[in-house]
Amino acid sequence: KTAWENLEQQTKLYLQEIGHLNDGFWDDGVFEAQPYTIRCGGEAAGFLAVGQWAGEPMLRAFAMEGRFRGRGKEIFARACEEFHLKRLMVPSNDGFFTALAFERMREAGGKFDMQAYNMTFGVPARKPEFGKECFYPVKEEELPAVHAATEGQWAEMDKAPGFLMYRVEKDGKTLGYGAVALRRLDRECVDVGNYVLPEARRQGVGRSILIQLAFAALARGLRPTAGCAYTNEAGYRTLVSAGF
Repeated sequence: KTAWENLEQQTKLYLQEIGHLNDGFWDDGVFEAQPYTIRCGGEAAGFLAVGQWAGEPMLRAFAMEGRFRGRGKEIFARACEEFHLKRLMVPSNDGFFTALAFERMREAGGKFDMQAYNMTFGVPARKPEFGKECFYPVKEEELPAVHAATEGQWAEMDKAPGFLMYRVEKDGKTLGYGAVALRRLDRECVDVGNYVLPEARRQGVGRSILIQLAFAALARGLRPTAGCAYTNEAGYRTLVSAGF
């Protein structure tokens, strides 16, 4: 058992390998899990992280340095047994973890579900309909009312490091909200998100929020990322239109 600050070099190499492609939901799940060092013959060989899901242990991360991966299947199986693991959350851009998970599933039985899209910023399909002049910072005392108006989308995030929220207005009318939050594990990235009020939808508000927040993140030298549930087709279309 260890702490994330003791694994900084290993996690840095791991995040480089998987390309900094995962969103804040994944990042939170890994960071809030308990990390462990994997040692082979007295040497640090990798790490894993065990969290909780629906009252059961869930493996959130499993990484090993290349020269130790020949023992990956053996150590992965041992981890599953010692931590009584029946649930894994696997990022599909992590080829090593994905391969071990599918091999284990084939041998032990089981199934997989697609949970979410993890997306990074590219080139927007067109310019944002709403400019930076429409964005106003939300003050701390306004947060309870905003959380109520946005179905609590960011209610558990407003104390996160670097959390900022903006209100989007046009002609004195509130159209929606956007927010950014720095990562805790992958500190090169910043998550961007949007919420458009029902009466303002299909006007380009959501995509404008995502584009403006992404450009602001890039100006700070950060990688903008976002995500949505696998079943959220409207959210997926908005992200793609915004350049993710």
